[in-house]
Amino acid sequence: MRLFISIIFLVFYGHLQAQQQTFTLFNGVQFKGSVQSVTSDSLSIQTEDGNIVTFAHTQLSLKSTETRAQTLVLQKPGKMNFKLDLGLGFGDNGDGLISGLGIYGHLLYRIGKKRLQHFTLNTGIESFKSNINIMSVPVSMGYQISLFQKSKSAFLISAAGGYSFASVGKSDYEWEKRSSEGGIRTELGLTYSKALNNGTAFHFGPSFIYQEMSYTIENSGWLTTKFDMALRRLFFNIGIIF
Repeated sequence: MRLFISIIFLVFYGHLQAQQQTFTLFNGVQFKGSVQSVTSDSLSIQTEDGNIVTFAHTQLSLKSTETRAQTLVLQKPGKMNFKLDLGLGFGDNGDGLISGLGIYGHLLYRIGKKRLQHFTLNTGIESFKSNINIMSVPVSMGYQISLFQKSKSAFLISAAGGYSFASVGKSDYEWEKRSSEGGIRTELGLTYSKALNNGTAFHFGPSFIYQEMSYTIENSGWLTTKFDMALRRLFFNIGIIF
């Protein structure tokens, strides 16, 4: 667990550093700075001495196209992005600190032009630790919108709903059979995304998952018991967008 936290801190710290690059104007003048904001017709740059200057795209040489790689990939309108992340779940009936583990994939389609907004299609595979071991495959659709955004970073809030297909672990007893059914699923999340140099983005943040399911235990055919469950987990997610 300490190793995982250390890795998260190192990656997060490294990518929060201001990344400077060299810009070239069409008159040949070069200077170093970092991109602060990008619009459809201009680029604001903070120079080494701390001043912020704005240039029209037509003033910058094509040699400065590396700035595009540092613009948050989610900023591109009408573009489909893919997000891949790993999540650790905490709370609700778990015997230890970590009570859930998931790997997720998300398709993001941007709508609108100014504020970041996306329709999302989400799926993955999860393992829950409760009074019984549970595997699930969630499928949901949702929406996310930025609370705060810059050219290279953004805070986004998201919500999604769908269905989760669930399966419980096999019994240790030959005379006991188990079966399961999935149920509705809702998700709420908060994400911080930061642009990387290679045109992708690093992201992390918490999410809350509510999921219904049921399982049945049959003992030698003469006694059948059905259990309804509502799983609640707080997840911490970390991943990449491209």
